[in-house]
Amino acid sequence: MIYIDQKFKYPFKGKTRIFCHMISDNGTIELIEFGNKIGLKESWLQKRHTPEEHYDLFGSKIELALKNGAIELSNKEFFKIIFNKMEQSSENKM
Repeated sequence: MIYIDQKFKYPFKGKTRIFCHMISDNGTIELIEFGNKIGLKESWLQKRHTPEEHYDLFGSKIELALKNGAIELSNKEFFKIIFNKMEQSSENKM
């Protein structure tokens, strides 16, 4: 599943923009495929192959992600997914 966190205002290049993060709970491939579907370049993926991997979304990309099925979560719910991925990652290393 694809998720975005709560939107917030962020100063960027002299303007205030609406911004959020997009993650997957099913891994890198799902996140890249969804990103491609909404016009994101694979090279924009941040922290690839880590529990924190994500895309940054601005403006119209946020709405496009939601229209294509991304689920908006509270920050608490969003970071719970990341923390769960961290726990799974550390368990897999043992």
